[in-house]
Amino acid sequence: MEEKIGRNIGRLKWASNPFFILILSWLSLYVLGLVDNSRGPLYPLILEDLKIDHFKGAFFFSVGSFVAILGSFSCRYLFKYLSVHRVFQFSLFVFVCLGVSLFKTTNYVGLIMSAVLFGIAFGLLSVSQNVMASTKQTHMSTVKSFSILHSMYALAALTSPLLASVALKNGASWNFIFLIICMSALPVLILSLFARKQNQGIGEKNIILKQSEVQVTAKLSDYPQWKLWSFVFGCYVSAELLVSTRLVVFLESLGWGLEKAQFGLALFFLGLLLGRIAMIFIKNISHHRIVSLSFVLGAFCMILALSFAPVLVILSGLFLAPVFPMGMTIIAEETAYIKNLFSQVSAQVITLASVTVVIMHLLVGKITDVYGIQKAFILVEVLLLFSAFGMWRLRKSSYESIE
Repeated sequence: MEEKIGRNIGRLKWASNPFFILILSWLSLYVLGLVDNSRGPLYPLILEDLKIDHFKGAFFFSVGSFVAILGSFSCRYLFKYLSVHRVFQFSLFVFVCLGVSLFKTTNYVGLIMSAVLFGIAFGLLSVSQNVMASTKQTHMSTVKSFSILHSMYALAALTSPLLASVALKNGASWNFIFLIICMSALPVLILSLFARKQNQGIGEKNIILKQSEVQVTAKLSDYPQWKLWSFVFGCYVSAELLVSTRLVVFLESLGWGLEKAQFGLALFFLGLLLGRIAMIFIKNISHHRIVSLSFVLGAFCMILALSFAPVLVILSGLFLAPVFPMGMTIIAEETAYIKNLFSQVSAQVITLASVTVVIMHLLVGKITDVYGIQKAFILVEVLLLFSAFGMWRLRKSSYESIE
């Protein structure tokens, strides 16, 4: 079928443009963001419908994160036998299956099985799309490519609660909302069929699609900083996901209604989007400095929020926005001297960061049941301060290597 499609669209020049690979990676992260961030707004409804407590509900997040660890870790070995693009396609297909699974879910076991599917898709796609976005086959700079890529996640995170709110107003169930959102992967999957066949013939320099170009040839020992980056991203991603998945519950504990709380979550993601878009235009500022400042400002914002004005939690998205695109840009630039080192490092960093996310979800679920969601949000402060410490160590090691 794929060969037939390739023959029928052989004259489509846009499908053979390397820039199309970047577009596919951007669209895929929008899909991932929609699915990932729909869990937070719909979480209270899942608890109510399935009649489970916060600790059991936390397994919906932690199981997904644990399986994502296996998915992202397996990429290091999958890339020896499969093209990045083929892994990319498979992850999109699993997202489609996830939508059907959640639509059919009527009990806790079905919810956990769906979490497994989410983890597989998330782990494989998070690595493959970052490798695709790092291609040097276009004139776009690495920082712009990653800034646009992760702006798509922020855009999806912004629209996801709004879509959920509109759907709920019109009487849709959480199962049906998940089905519609997960099906957004289908158009991207279809477009990827075009790109693969057309790009096989563009030459040996296509590092994204040709299997011979994605075979693992580098070693993690070539970039010892991957351990610190795993620590930094682990703490940061855990902090951001804690806020994005529990903010609705947090705001409801302050007396906000569900609709108002979902609007607050949308504002959090709006800040995330605006901050990442701003990174496209910022020049002549150290990437390390931007990431470090983001952690400090984010932690300070959370301290003020939990001490004086809880509504300031919403503003933290603006300060945390630069971390992911700038962090990935630093890694991509520092690993560019060895072929395929970035794909190895990014897979390992995302894998170990996912371990932290699993622990966070379980810990937050337990703390919420025992002490309440407001006490659980103290973890955000702690995680961001740990991230700032990790960046300080990274900058220090960079200066020592120069000396």
